[in-house]
Amino acid sequence: MATGQLTLPEELMLLSLHRETGKKRIDAQTLHLILAGAVLVELALEGAIEIHDDHVQASGTASDTAYPTHLLRISDEHKPRRAQWWVEHFQNRSQAEDLCRRLVHKGILKETDSTVLGFIHVHRFPESEHDADAEIRSRLQRALAGTETGGAAPGPDDRTTALIALAEAGDLLRKIIPDAPKGRVNQIVAGPWQSPSARAAVEAVAAAVSTALVVVYMGGGS
Repeated sequence: MATGQLTLPEELMLLSLHRETGKKRIDAQTLHLILAGAVLVELALEGAIEIHDDHVQASGTASDTAYPTHLLRISDEHKPRRAQWWVEHFQNRSQAEDLCRRLVHKGILKETDSTVLGFIHVHRFPESEHDADAEIRSRLQRALAGTETGGAAPGPDDRTTALIALAEAGDLLRKIIPDAPKGRVNQIVAGPWQSPSARAAVEAVAAAVSTALVVVYMGGGS
């Protein structure tokens, strides 16, 4: 399975799981937030939304999207909302499992059920025979090393940059690439970007996720 066929939320979901066990690398609340942010960024990468002064609105130009329900919610909202508002409203407990089932359908994950100690039910999604996780890791490592574009451009493409930014925001990046240098991560996220809308989306979502996580850890999250 070529990773180019995966959406940003699917890539992020795949990276958040241990390949062999399917166990999540980060806590559920954090995962829900960065997946919600990833949907917003995906819509920006598709050209389906625009962000101006941190307010999100449908562009009206995208004829096809991987997340039509989310786009419809934005389109139907009576006024432009801030990115953080959408992150909070897009997050839900079922999103991670829905993304896992999409990856099962694509042949990347498999769904397993087991029982621990004779009565504890464990439902997980370990990786199947495909190496999509390794392909994504390799792409991120090349970007962090400055070899993603073979010297043809100063940085990785917008999708790879967005993935790095969201993984960093959710404290996931160093769980998959322990030696990821902070300075290089900041350099990549700072640009240049091919799409100003995608950059605005990533900056807004990263800030929204960081703020929401602070609230969660201080005991104010739901």
